[in-house]
Amino acid sequence: QLLGTHEVDRVAPARRAHAELFGLSPTLSFDQDCDSDWPGVLGPIRASMEAETNLFIERTVFDGAGSLTALLTDNHGYMSDDTAVIYGDDVVELSGPKVQHEYAMIQQSGGSKNTITMYPVEFPANQRAGLLTLPSVLAVGSYAVHPAPILRGKRLLERLACQTFGSPPPGAEAAIPADTTEGTNRERTEIATSAAVCASCHQSLNPPGFAFENYDAFGRWRADDNGIAVDASGSFTLDNGETFTFTDGVELAYQMAQSEQVKNCYVEHWASYAVGYPLEEHQETLSELQSQFQSDDDVLDLLVAIATSDLFRYLNGPGVTP
Repeated sequence: QLLGTHEVDRVAPARRAHAELFGLSPTLSFDQDCDSDWPGVLGPIRASMEAETNLFIERTVFDGAGSLTALLTDNHGYMSDDTAVIYGDDVVELSGPKVQHEYAMIQQSGGSKNTITMYPVEFPANQRAGLLTLPSVLAVGSYAVHPAPILRGKRLLERLACQTFGSPPPGAEAAIPADTTEGTNRERTEIATSAAVCASCHQSLNPPGFAFENYDAFGRWRADDNGIAVDASGSFTLDNGETFTFTDGVELAYQMAQSEQVKNCYVEHWASYAVGYPLEEHQETLSELQSQFQSDDDVLDLLVAIATSDLFRYLNGPGVTP
């Protein structure tokens, strides 16, 4: 819920741009009037991405370091044979129990129940760092052909740093960079958001999105975009004055794991979820929970602290009778 990865069951990278990665032709034969192959590729990948995300969170919190830092930086996780091509050849399979994940999908108007085998792995530390580099998060923040740095940046700032943005100006969607192969995705995005009316928001939105330009619409790591070396560097400043300057998404993930505003936002999300209504930013009990989490960075301790706090035990929120 925090990063919207439940939407991964609707991601739909385009066959014309990505089919060859999976051994398929980018185009259909003339005698075909329906594409049954590509949905058959996407179904297991979506299911695997979702399972990988849930397993990573579960194992990191309950069996691993159990910290927000680990959730944002750990390069261990799970993958399946269906997503192996996304992660590449540098992944190391680890010893340990495999997990059988069951899922259902519809193809050619028929339903089926399937099982994916998930196995523990270690990803290259220069390519993967926690939640923000999981394919589920990256694929949800993409268009059919190219990544969507604006969507990625907005999700990161709103959901991890609790920053808010106003509505885009009328007609903004019409300026979305075209799915062309001219230049780089970053260059096209910079041109599309260069107008003065866009600059006030996009000087904050674009940089954290550009940090993940090393990942395509599937979340697959890439060094080049259209034959040009990816530039994933950038800098931006949060509302509380914290500035992040980075060369890529992995470096940004490590910086965000140490951010005071990110930690406070994480506590606010959990506390709001627990009590069932949005909390005021500077509520006294919330501030106490945030102060404690700043010092120990322990997710399970945070959940216990919320459950035993007056904030949770004596609900007195909107529509709640004391």
